[in-house]
Amino acid sequence: MYRLRYYSTFKDINNNTIRLEIYKDSEETVTAEELILSADAVSIEYSSDDLFKPLKQSGCSINVLTGKVLTDLYTGKLNDVTIKIYKNDSLFWFGYLTPNLYSSEFSTDYDLLTLEFIDSVAQLENTKYSYIASKGIIRSFYEIITYIMDKIDTGKAISKIYLQSALQINSSDDLLNSLMIQERNFFDEEDEAQTCKEVLEDILSYLGMSLIQFEDKFLILDYEAIKAGNYSFVVYDRTAGTNATVTLPSDVRNLLSIGIYEANASISLGNVYNKINLISNNNSIDNLIPDLFDEDDLVNQNTDANKYYEKTESDYTYLTAYFKSKANWFTFQIDGILGGNNIPEITADNVNTVNFGAFFQKNDSYKTADGEPAGLSWTDYLTMAGEKFSLFGQAPIKPDWGSFLSLVGSDRVIFKGGYFIININFKLSQNAIADDSIVSNDAVYYDGKYSIGFKDTKFACRLKIGDYYWTGEK
Repeated sequence: MYRLRYYSTFKDINNNTIRLEIYKDSEETVTAEELILSADAVSIEYSSDDLFKPLKQSGCSINVLTGKVLTDLYTGKLNDVTIKIYKNDSLFWFGYLTPNLYSSEFSTDYDLLTLEFIDSVAQLENTKYSYIASKGIIRSFYEIITYIMDKIDTGKAISKIYLQSALQINSSDDLLNSLMIQERNFFDEEDEAQTCKEVLEDILSYLGMSLIQFEDKFLILDYEAIKAGNYSFVVYDRTAGTNATVTLPSDVRNLLSIGIYEANASISLGNVYNKINLISNNNSIDNLIPDLFDEDDLVNQNTDANKYYEKTESDYTYLTAYFKSKANWFTFQIDGILGGNNIPEITADNVNTVNFGAFFQKNDSYKTADGEPAGLSWTDYLTMAGEKFSLFGQAPIKPDWGSFLSLVGSDRVIFKGGYFIININFKLSQNAIADDSIVSNDAVYYDGKYSIGFKDTKFACRLKIGDYYWTGEK
């Protein structure tokens, strides 16, 4: 008896409820345990190197995070462990556990375990055919096919067989009950049996059709019928022993309806039939937002691309150039507290008048006594200038002029669900030049950062995706 041993439930990117259930063939009553799944929790792949291959197989990979060895899933018995995957309460995939390797990392408490499953069609290769009853009996295709399926799927998790209504015998499209074969054909001269997979391949090759396990059904497809627009099927119920004719909807999908989330997504067709790779979003996780200091994006605020300013203080000469983002980031600078004006270009003369805003700068410095260096080594900085202020003794307030820094373009896809973290290394200083050798006279040094006497520095940030945004609290 198959008993539920493990389960897990989660939502996919389209908000579908996905539930997987792993069963173990056991007479012992056990309590089902919930599994923790990692990224790419479930991967299902259908493989076929030829459109007209009689049997098309599929496999499934489950990535599990576990703090213990799941010893009861390691067994040498055939069909001992099965899995059912449901999508919105409908069976989406069914299969059997294959022999898996287990590896454990010494340094972590959790191990990443990948469980590999194969579907019923692939599992047929591991089972030998045997006579249904006595030798020498002529059987119908239906008897042989259902007998083979019963050997594998004993619990009839997939009870329906769909046969495409493409051929008829004596004005009947019930081919499986109309066609007969001698079971002796499946044994050699020494009475050695073929595998169940080989038997089904022989039958389907004769029909010129292909068998595939798809969702909660076995489909026997005739591609010429599909090409002609024929979607009529004879449905055989293995449980009830009945059959009926139905017409399935044509499931032809436009590429736009599949969901292309990134502009340079691509579609590649292999050099084989019935194989397509669709890449709907080829952003890797480190490319979700543009690089802050992208050299192709940063341009000098001055019309002279090589413009920089020099300033000598104490023992050092400081070189500073002010930049802006060409296409990736929006920044602005205000030169006053109330009713301030936007600064079209930051220069050495007006940089200290920025009371609210952000800008990019590149800096280098050298000891004045050592003379000019042979070359410059620029360091990139993002400068945020802002201050709280009071009016007539009121509590400090902040002008509501907008964002210091924001992404350009509302159509950039970062995540469809999820979050990202920006790691900021910062120092607080009263000097607009971003150089570690400059420390304000009244600055307090702590935790590797410079401060002008206060330790609670907060950045007001907001992440917005579509109509939803994160304020930092909700």
